[in-house]
Amino acid sequence: MPVYSVPEPLDLDLNLQVGQVFRWRRVEGGWEGVDHIQHYRFCGEHVETTGTLEDLQRLFRLDVALTALHAELVRRGPELEPIIARWPGLRLMRPSCSREMLFTFLCTANNHLPRIASMVERMAALEGPGFPSLERLAEVSEAIWREMGFGYRGRTLPLVAREIIARGGEDWLADLRTMPYADVAATLESLPGVGPKLADCIALYAFDNTAAAPVDTHLWQAYCAVYGIPGKILTDARKREVGEALRDRFGDLAGFAQQFLFVDHLRARTSA
Repeated sequence: MPVYSVPEPLDLDLNLQVGQVFRWRRVEGGWEGVDHIQHYRFCGEHVETTGTLEDLQRLFRLDVALTALHAELVRRGPELEPIIARWPGLRLMRPSCSREMLFTFLCTANNHLPRIASMVERMAALEGPGFPSLERLAEVSEAIWREMGFGYRGRTLPLVAREIIARGGEDWLADLRTMPYADVAATLESLPGVGPKLADCIALYAFDNTAAAPVDTHLWQAYCAVYGIPGKILTDARKREVGEALRDRFGDLAGFAQQFLFVDHLRARTSA
């Protein structure tokens, strides 16, 4: 495999452990993982990969200058300055396969990172190389999904695959990459089992729509703390309100702002 120098310091320990991607693991000397059909192994300042340097840069968004991005986020929302200072190496990852990320995030609801990673690996093993086709995902019965440990998701996964095929399959997925945020979110929420939080996760990571701002308990608590909102029960309506508030403030950078708020709260909670 080709070997490249990592273009700049890259905080893998941070970026690979906060729920952006799930097909990565620690190995001796570094990390290895998969992005669709591309394999990566990081060791020190070098990375072996089956992909190109451009693939690497795209995945970790190395084409985005962090200094300029952080300055613009702080310009739009000065309250983020201390949070960004705590996590200067945080990057919003940009996986390459929309299908893979859509079905990956269908596994994340009411779940935790190690179990999600295990489920995604079992899903990926259904067909290789890469990630299973829509047709393969659709043909696996609910009973088999449940036997594989997917629980209630065993019903949703084939239903979503069949629905996407009915709407146009890979062409339909490709079209979502060209649509504005509101249309993408509404379209995703029309899929079986997809609510506002999942729709935003999928919009952000499957379709690179950086106006998406997924709101879960961590983000809600961070948002309440930073913006002085009295703590309330998180409902779907409040998820939409917070997402819209972040888009009003940060525009197409709402996904980046959300990531800093989310990670800051997550890391504070896990280190407490």
